[in-house]
Amino acid sequence: MRWSEYADAARGLAAIRAEEGARRAAVGKRTADGRAAVEQLRQRLTAQRDYLAGLATRLGEPPPSFEGVARAGLTDVDEALRRAWQAVEQADVEARRAEDRGNQPALLPGMSTTGRNVLVYAAATFVAWLVSLGLYVFSPDAGTGSVGLLAWSLCGLPAVAFFAGYTTIAVFGRPRLRPGATASHSVRLGGLICFVGMWAGWVLFLAATSLL
Repeated sequence: MRWSEYADAARGLAAIRAEEGARRAAVGKRTADGRAAVEQLRQRLTAQRDYLAGLATRLGEPPPSFEGVARAGLTDVDEALRRAWQAVEQADVEARRAEDRGNQPALLPGMSTTGRNVLVYAAATFVAWLVSLGLYVFSPDAGTGSVGLLAWSLCGLPAVAFFAGYTTIAVFGRPRLRPGATASHSVRLGGLICFVGMWAGWVLFLAATSLL
């Protein structure tokens, strides 16, 4: 073998070794980066698991299950990590939504406090008015009138409606994540709705029946 051929072969071998060394270095760096990313993901998942378990406890829900994870069948580590991070971020979004929902009252969470209380007292008043109407229709003294029936319709049942609305707000108007918090009951507004609403309902009913 000539010296020139030997030199060419040595240079070729050196180039191959350099390429192999660079490839190994790249593989090693990618492996190290992958391990670091997996460790970061593991720490994030551990923190998220603890947060979700604590959130479920505060909401009074069953603890979440972290078993039975389905395999996606991916062989690309980068793609698998990307999808894993997407799942983690989506879980964080849903957890924040659940926490925001838990900080709102269980009854009509999207409404303002005043609007919620108005609807509750109005619904209680309407139910009480239907009860008083039933008593009036089926009472043997319906035609002649009765002091007891009148008192119940204009005083007793409005008071019952008020306390029913007050209790409903007290039970369902508090945030689930703050069981010790007190709900705003709008007492004066509720009393006005119950009594005036009952009286107005009877005035309208009697006016309508008198026209028939």
